[in-house]
Amino acid sequence: MNSMKFAELFTLINTRLLNQNNKITKTIISTNLSINDLAETYGERIVSRFVGNYNICYFFGDDIRLKKR
Repeated sequence: MNSMKFAELFTLINTRLLNQNNKITKTIISTNLSINDLAETYGERIVSRFVGNYNICYFFGDDIRLKKR
């Protein structure tokens, strides 16, 4: 991911968190990456917003797509 994409992602998350558009904004972030992997991929600034402002829910279980085979 290049620096422009990082900047856009940061702006998007920051705008939603600060509610700069004066609308109720809900955000769901889904990933298979750990917090450490997110930090390596997206940087500390972005991950600190995730950790500080979102409820982190961990889901465990078998992959149902693999069970359907």
